[in-house]
Amino acid sequence: MSRLVATVLGDVALVILVSWVFGGLARRLGQPAVIGQILAGIALGPTLLGRLPGDLSARLFPAEEPSVRA
Repeated sequence: MSRLVATVLGDVALVILVSWVFGGLARRLGQPAVIGQILAGIALGPTLLGRLPGDLSARLFPAEEPSVRA
């Protein structure tokens, strides 16, 4: 499996897992699950995760795209 495919699959799995957890927490607080999922997106984005030391947002979701030759 190429590094690009592994990164994309890991990113998708992380987003799904975190949104599922936040959605469940929101439901326990009496809110719709979508509120938790929105908060998960904010937490994973540069708004919160990008402000932590080490720039985890850029490490988890790299902006540069490697050249792909078919």
